Amino acid sequence: FEENFDIVNDKYLKRLQERFPWISDSEKRLCVYIRMGLLNKEMAPLMNITVRGVEMIRYRMRKKMELPPEIDLELFLKDLGV
Repeated sequence: FEENFDIVNDKYLKRLQERFPWISDSEKRLCVYIRMGLLNKEMAPLMNITVRGVEMIRYRMRKKMELPPEIDLELFLKDLGV
């Protein structure tokens, strides 16, 4: 999946891994789903967790990325792919 996604999206996951070397597999998957424009309730069954679990991963990832509250995570991740 990752290889095919990187081919289609101009090595997005590679750039994500280089910028945030600490990123876990579940966080990478979440970034991919966010980039695809999925909602939390759509991501939850794909990740086999609850909607609250998706929200917690997003919260922890924002904290690790040190993103201020005024920066939108979706826009940040989409701009990272440019």
